[in-house]
Amino acid sequence: MALCHQIRTIDKARVGECVGALSPQDMATMEAGIRAVHGL
Repeated sequence: MALCHQIRTIDKARVGECVGALSPQDMATMEAGIRAVHGL
């Protein structure tokens, strides 16, 4: 689950190893949520 209204940015140096990836469908869902929250 991801809450699109709680997006934060951090420096790449603080991120550890990759633990997974989103499918193209899940990525599109995330993008739609982010666009809706930011009124884009």
